[in-house]
Amino acid sequence: MDDSVKSILIEFGIKNIVSHTELPNKESYRKIVIESDSNYILKEFKNIDEEAIKFITAVQEYLIYKKVSIPRIYKTESGVAYLQKEDSYWTLNEFIGDGISYENKELNKDEIYSAGKLLGMVHKELGNIDIPTQRFIANLHTIEDSLEKILKLEEYYISDVEYSNILDYKYNELLRFSNDKFKLISKLPMQMIHGDFHKGNLLYNKNMNSIMLIDFENVCVFYKTQELLRAATFLCYDPKEGTLNTINNIIAFISGYISVNDITDIEKTSMLDLFYYSMLTSLYGLFIGQNELEKNQELRKYVLYKFDMLKWLKANHHHLSERMQGILN
Repeated sequence: MDDSVKSILIEFGIKNIVSHTELPNKESYRKIVIESDSNYILKEFKNIDEEAIKFITAVQEYLIYKKVSIPRIYKTESGVAYLQKEDSYWTLNEFIGDGISYENKELNKDEIYSAGKLLGMVHKELGNIDIPTQRFIANLHTIEDSLEKILKLEEYYISDVEYSNILDYKYNELLRFSNDKFKLISKLPMQMIHGDFHKGNLLYNKNMNSIMLIDFENVCVFYKTQELLRAATFLCYDPKEGTLNTINNIIAFISGYISVNDITDIEKTSMLDLFYYSMLTSLYGLFIGQNELEKNQELRKYVLYKFDMLKWLKANHHHLSERMQGILN
């Protein structure tokens, strides 16, 4: 371990370091083991300013205070939840040593229900936090703006059949999306959300017999029902599974959510349209692809997976809507 990392740990009050291990594929994460057998995650944040790191750590501290199932965040000896060193900010978090990642695990219905319940509890508490500044609000892209971006991307991907098909599909679907429907979903209430709820950010804590949510770097202000349905679909959609099983699992997740958190009538009726629209206007992977898609087949695989999910949502809109209304009403 280099001296700079040691000095950071010392400022967090960690002095008797036995060893440290870099976590795979996470260059900014380190697992630290100390003499007292306590384990920590030392995390580095680059390309971030103090307002953002203060916001992220404040959200975590609030959820811990409210006893929501997330890892503890530790303070420096001067009483601050983050530390600045040169161009980076650092935080020290509890490491769940016996935690089991759900990233590559097939979840059963009880686990899916519990995951939905956890998101419901997180949203319930985050809904009590005042929006600090406009900076952390993530607005929907307008139909016109999205169409313009797609046309530019189509010029770039003109020789890429797979990506041209995706862009054509999104363009045509957005043309069919009514302005009245867009105005309705864009006026839905917004609140703080986690921003990155997926299997990789879920850990099963055997000691506490509970699921824990990690990684709050993408916390922002958006529509809670968009994150609810996005989390449910990304957690449950599997092209190899039958449609009935996938819908049953999505319903299990939503059932867990509404067992602890209320959804308004307007949020219930517009949830599917909101999520479908957000998927249509999601062009993140395609913009990255302009620079590295040819080199990054994992990114291409992910974008194609999302496209399959988008088409599945359209094909099963009526069935899914009926099942959702059955538990929401």
